[in-house]
Amino acid sequence: MNKLAALILVFCVATGAYAAPSANDYERITSEIFTACNGKPQSACWSSLKTRLAQLGPPKTKQEFDDQVLAYWMLAKLAHALGEFADAQSLFEATRALTQKTDTFGIRDDAHDYAALILEADMAELAISAGNHAQALAYLDRIASASPETMATPPIQLLRCAALIGLKRDGLANTCLQALLAGLDFSGASPSCGLPFLLGPAPTNPYQIGRRIAAYYARQGKAEQAFDLLHLLAGKRQSAISVMAKDRPDRLWATELSAADLLEDEAAVFVSQGSDMQADASLRRAIEIREQELSPTRKRDLIQLANIGRRMGQFNEAASLQARADALKAEPVDAAPRPRLVDPLAATLGMFE
Repeated sequence: MNKLAALILVFCVATGAYAAPSANDYERITSEIFTACNGKPQSACWSSLKTRLAQLGPPKTKQEFDDQVLAYWMLAKLAHALGEFADAQSLFEATRALTQKTDTFGIRDDAHDYAALILEADMAELAISAGNHAQALAYLDRIASASPETMATPPIQLLRCAALIGLKRDGLANTCLQALLAGLDFSGASPSCGLPFLLGPAPTNPYQIGRRIAAYYARQGKAEQAFDLLHLLAGKRQSAISVMAKDRPDRLWATELSAADLLEDEAAVFVSQGSDMQADASLRRAIEIREQELSPTRKRDLIQLANIGRRMGQFNEAASLQARADALKAEPVDAAPRPRLVDPLAATLGMFE
């Protein structure tokens, strides 16, 4: 068995059935995967891995069953995250075929039934990535029929809204988005692990959901709704942080983004309206906040300010801003760079760029 296949299988066996990987496991796996592939096309890597998994043969014990389900499932999630949609689909189908054999080992129980629903959600997320929105909605309808409470969880409800947007069912999509926003807990704490290889759609920061919806409103020409939502998010964030107990061990969702992020989104809405003066003010305030937070100024903010300055005829100021942007050092390049992971919602509920 090659190094990569061994790594995946050992990892899956070690974590146990339906367990989530730790942050250390995630870092180790991703670095080892791209080291093992040695620049080969990703499809060649997945083909080899799938062959190795198939050679294991049918599981003979409950432990082998759980190990193989997890191995296929995790590998499917990984293929999806890296944009290998066809391979991810076949791996998900192999996972589902295995989960349907639970009776063979006398392990039909609530946990395995729930896992089957979460697998449907992962397959719906993949379908959205691939632009198969009708198929995604079919998966989600099965979840809703079997377990309305599972369907109501924000990460899965978000998928339903995205599928409706992809199908251009605008009325239903807007109703879905409003229901989703109404149910979000902006004062809650984030989980300790929110990685792309969790089984099922990863827990989603409610503020990031709100930012996606604001961007969608702006693209739909609903600037006022976008502004209202961004201002609501800013207020919720400030409120959550102000009441946060100093000794609270949990990490709040509200602390995982800066007020500057919301101001950058606000600037993007202003730009979409052609309101350069207001966009300029929002971006300058965002830069000021990042400096107060001792966070690095974003090069894109300076470039956008320079572009706005040119449109406003402020050529000297624009040149100064462009020079500041050009002077910012590029981020160091990793020895083994990790490719950008797929955003399944990029085409439907994508963030502002």
